[in-house]
Amino acid sequence: MRAGLLDMSEGRGPGSGVLADSHAIGLLLTAVLATGSLTDTEARVRAIAGAQPVGDQARNFLGSITLATTFLEILEESMSYKQQANLVNEITVSRTAAAAEIIFRDNDGELIVISFAGPDANEPGLRVAATLAREPFQEIAADAQAIFTENREESRQAAERKRELAERERERTP
Repeated sequence: MRAGLLDMSEGRGPGSGVLADSHAIGLLLTAVLATGSLTDTEARVRAIAGAQPVGDQARNFLGSITLATTFLEILEESMSYKQQANLVNEITVSRTAAAAEIIFRDNDGELIVISFAGPDANEPGLRVAATLAREPFQEIAADAQAIFTENREESRQAAERKRELAERERERTP
């Protein structure tokens, strides 16, 4: 939060703090995968989150499912929609370079590897990476989708209450 990567609402109690949206959950996943060190988190997350897809295959495949252009945006979309979440086979993030991969399984069962490169994507001789496998990603995505649905419903109910209060106020005003 100190890094300014997350939007935080003011106040205390329900409705305050960081909203559990696709951006916040995507940043959290990126942080967990990108580093085990709190001191490196901000720089690593910024580098990985903004990493761009590499190669024509990435553009061709991703263009058929999303308009997103960075690792974080594609991760967010992959998590937000069940159809896209089902295409994700695994996510790997380097802990030693600004590089990542999302491996998708297309409708024919073929694996499509989309590589992402940030400002310093060259791996050193000793490489370290973290991988999130399909099953835990599917569980996270399903939980995230349930949260998003709940957030939308709460927002709808709050807007409805606000309209009702405004209507009552108009009725009281001569």
